Amino acid sequence: MFFNSIRAAVQKLSRILFIVIGLVLSGSISAADVNVASHFQLEATRGIGQKLADLIIVERESNGAFKSWDDFSARVKGVGEKTLKVMQADGLTLNSK
Repeated sequence: MFFNSIRAAVQKLSRILFIVIGLVLSGSISAADVNVASHFQLEATRGIGQKLADLIIVERESNGAFKSWDDFSARVKGVGEKTLKVMQADGLTLNSK
């Protein structure tokens, strides 16, 4: 009986782990468009943490879609040339470009 409950718990944890791994991989492998990406998708992009993801979403919701990478960098404090290159290398796109 004791081993059955342990086995059930391990199976449940295994399922949860596979789901989490799948979500993490899908967020970091697939490209995220800065104009439509969710907070989770933005945070999964290298160079973007929770605070920067918050800033991007607030700016996008307050002033509309970003028109170019220059517009994005100018409107989101903390995004310079180096950070932008890291984000783009990790799959961040603008209007799917």
